[in-house]
Amino acid sequence: MSKLILVLCIALLWASPSEAAITFKPKSAMLNAAQVSEPHPAPGDVVLPMPGGLEMTLRPVCIPGCGYLDATDIQQGVQIASSAGVATDGNGDRGQYAEQRHTLSISAPFEPDNIPPVWGKGIVEFLQSDKVYSEARNSGITPYVYFIGKYEISRAQWRAVMEPPAEGAPFKFEADDYLPMTKISWFDVLEFTRRYSEWLMQNHPEALPYFAQEQRSSFIRLPSEAEWEFAARGGHKVSPAERSQTSLHPIPEGEDYREYITAQLYDASLHGLSPIGARKANPLGLYDMLGNCSEMILSPFRLVAGGKQIGSYGGFVMKGGSWRSTTQEELHPGHRVEAAYYVDGKAQVRDDMGFRVVLGSILTPRERRDSLFEEWKSRTAPKAAQATEKDDVRTVIRHITTFVEDPALKQRLAQAEATASLYHEKVNESEERMIRETLVGALFSLETIANYGSRGYQLASLLDAYGNLAKKDSVEHNAEKVKMEKDIRGFTEGIQSALFYYLSMLKECRRFEQSRIMPQLKKVSLQFAHDDGFSRSMTRRVRVLEKHLNSDVQMLDEKSALRDILPDWLLKKLNTYW
Repeated sequence: MSKLILVLCIALLWASPSEAAITFKPKSAMLNAAQVSEPHPAPGDVVLPMPGGLEMTLRPVCIPGCGYLDATDIQQGVQIASSAGVATDGNGDRGQYAEQRHTLSISAPFEPDNIPPVWGKGIVEFLQSDKVYSEARNSGITPYVYFIGKYEISRAQWRAVMEPPAEGAPFKFEADDYLPMTKISWFDVLEFTRRYSEWLMQNHPEALPYFAQEQRSSFIRLPSEAEWEFAARGGHKVSPAERSQTSLHPIPEGEDYREYITAQLYDASLHGLSPIGARKANPLGLYDMLGNCSEMILSPFRLVAGGKQIGSYGGFVMKGGSWRSTTQEELHPGHRVEAAYYVDGKAQVRDDMGFRVVLGSILTPRERRDSLFEEWKSRTAPKAAQATEKDDVRTVIRHITTFVEDPALKQRLAQAEATASLYHEKVNESEERMIRETLVGALFSLETIANYGSRGYQLASLLDAYGNLAKKDSVEHNAEKVKMEKDIRGFTEGIQSALFYYLSMLKECRRFEQSRIMPQLKKVSLQFAHDDGFSRSMTRRVRVLEKHLNSDVQMLDEKSALRDILPDWLLKKLNTYW
């Protein structure tokens, strides 16, 4: 009889319609520390201890720089029109006051020497194998890094910090401990990061980067908007062109975003959060940056106009969308949602809002102060093209100040000196940006020459084969030959035009001292430290440009430049069409 009842139950389940697939959650007794804190160990992980034997895993993100005061400009924002002009917040395209493209600067606090020995050789070897990191080091540029949470904070990790077990007692798992922690406020998260930072400093100080002279340790905090979005777009693992695309982060060819993102857009049957790491990782090895739960950001919300953030500071920023997201706009890394700190008289909490953390640091430890001061002096000195020491009016101001006794006048002279320093710094920064843009333009001119040369060569080879056809004396045949010859000459004219612009940009760069040009070329070259075909091609152009920048520009004519850009066999083929 019992067997018959079992069969009937199975039959009823089989026949009953279901809105969503039946899933079985593991009992709390079946959970372990790996499931709730590190389900996917991988090379490059930085693993920090947590109370109760749990762990916190971070991933490195590289931001190469020429110094502590150097920063990388990145484009934030969405810059895509919402479907049918209707955005998720009901504002339609009017929401561009928040999401239009704008420029932010990003840098990272940690140098290679700041990595604690307890992290082991694994992370050092992983970084050394990273193309952007290693090429930056080989180029004399410092590969600064920051470290961001590999997963959203799970419920178990939250309780380990906020309700730690008694000393020596085992951590007791609860049902759903593998889910992201939600129903907490932004203020609760700040308290979590404070408690966890203090626990690490008191129990495992060796696990944190430490500045001995300052006696200051690094610490755990929420990510800034720039840190979060740069990582969500793929960070240094993808090219700037890929990062600035209006689609989501790059995924391997043939795969689908439903394999990477927990959202109703890709699975209408979803009715709640997924365990941390349930989908695949983005190019940096980070899980659930998009979808699952929206993530709280340290940065307050600001409006956007004129390509920059302006105005008052508002609520906090939420990023990444959640499992409830039904449009790509909601999930896009550039999507910015202003969340109120308080709702109905209480700190706001939501059942689809969680967070991940980053490793923060003091930026002015004593170990760096001398270097920071020297770098600041260098940046505020007059470096403009054709500038001389006489252009530094600060020297005159300082000389005059020695003869002044009036305190008020001395203060005004000091303000004038500070203004001159700021002026020089802005001019230097503007010129360095112009140098980079000119170098990029020169590289694209080289790429254009190479492409025109390749297409012209292919057409010339086709013309040779076409000339041997049996109908070579027909009117149609001769007309086609004339057309092909015209097209080949069009390519050669394109080569000459691109070469003219290339040499012009080369001369423009040579107005500046070599000591200013080459660091900017190294920074530009790191944009192409990737394995895709375009990056490899542009890396070859970088080598040609570097050679020409190091040569005597007066001796570099069109013919000698072309020989460095196009191979002899190609030039020989096109020679009759110039």
